[in-house]
Amino acid sequence: MTTNHSTVPVLPDGLVIVVKRECETCRMVVPVIAQLRGSGTTVTLYVQDDPSFPEGLNATPDADLAVSWHHDIETVPTVMRVKNGVEIERFAPIPNEPRANRRAIFFCGRHEPRKGLEYLLKAHATLPDDVDLWIASDGPETDRLKREWAGDARVQWLGRISDAEKASRLRQAAVFCAPSLGGESFGVVLIEAMAANTPIVASSLDGYMNVATNMIDAILVEPADIAALEAGLRRILDDPELAAALVERGARRATEFSMKNLALRYEEIYRRVLSSHSVRVAPVRHGRIRAWWSIAKRLRALASNSIRRMLVK
Repeated sequence: MTTNHSTVPVLPDGLVIVVKRECETCRMVVPVIAQLRGSGTTVTLYVQDDPSFPEGLNATPDADLAVSWHHDIETVPTVMRVKNGVEIERFAPIPNEPRANRRAIFFCGRHEPRKGLEYLLKAHATLPDDVDLWIASDGPETDRLKREWAGDARVQWLGRISDAEKASRLRQAAVFCAPSLGGESFGVVLIEAMAANTPIVASSLDGYMNVATNMIDAILVEPADIAALEAGLRRILDDPELAAALVERGARRATEFSMKNLALRYEEIYRRVLSSHSVRVAPVRHGRIRAWWSIAKRLRALASNSIRRMLVK
């Protein structure tokens, strides 16, 4: 990262929040921001890469991480990596849930070149006749791909589906496939499939490898390699013992990304920040740190409420 230290921005008073686009965890902060603003707290929101996120909130672009790079470096002496969180309880197997009549591969993603759907369609074409392909969502390639594969009755175009149907399809599928060619920063959907106890075949991208490990909790193949993708799918379809082993380890891996664990991690970080600066922090920063602490408590409450709702159901 190249940073121009001679142009350190002058930040406003009050609470400064930096979020990034396409981040599930950052979206959780949106109601917290609204609540803080509603209570009269001065909040300035900077957004990395995409000035339109979150929608409906007054945000300023954080070009080249200028603000987050310079902001309060002395207050946070250590860079801490925190995993994304997923409400894994929403995807967990449901006792006595009806099962699909036929084996199916599930794809859920925008129909655009980088998602690799066309490679999956070509790999699926050579699989046994009793293996369906469920394709959720839509995109700029939908019409063309539907025309080209109109003769294969095994391919089911689901269109945009609800979160509930997505969770149900994940649980019922024989394989979840994520054949992306690139541009994946984090494999949230892989965690969801792991939580649903569904074996995974995905591309060996850095973003996906943040979550999955080849032949440990998923099968990872080279992007854009139709033969490798087909072979990976066949391995899971033809080897129940391998599929079961991947599922077992994947379920354990998914728990590491639960919202409860995420909330506990944030609480730990905020406690460390408060503890390490309780004596030497300047008075002007006390209000800002109290606001940070309120966000940590809100995140933990959101996770706890989600878990309680799942237990009630």
